[in-house]
Amino acid sequence: MKKTILILLLAFSAVIATDFDWAPNLKSAEKEAAKENKLVFLMFSQKTCRICNYMKEKVFEDESVVNFITLHFVPVEIDINEAKVPEGFRVIGTPTFYILKPDGEPVGRPIVGGAKAPAFLKKLEGYIQR
Repeated sequence: MKKTILILLLAFSAVIATDFDWAPNLKSAEKEAAKENKLVFLMFSQKTCRICNYMKEKVFEDESVVNFITLHFVPVEIDINEAKVPEGFRVIGTPTFYILKPDGEPVGRPIVGGAKAPAFLKKLEGYIQR
């Protein structure tokens, strides 16, 4: 009986895990950002990237990061092996993050690489304070 309850609790916690919805593509992210008066949070990744997966599985599950991104950004992910990198963007390594105005203009420099949740949140806060 205890095992059954534990399994149900674990399954339920997985369902209510914090997360945010990724826009299906950059154009729709820009449109949504303009409509909601937000910035675009663009992540270039690839499935085999260990740090990309860490960011998605750990950092983007952190409640404070999720709340901040949801409040200020429209997130969109582009897998560099599945889609062409849009003109004007440079991907040195994955993950590479760009913060964009709704018209597609970059805000500041891109973030290259990952970080633990508190450090990544601090980086994102710097883009909002501009």
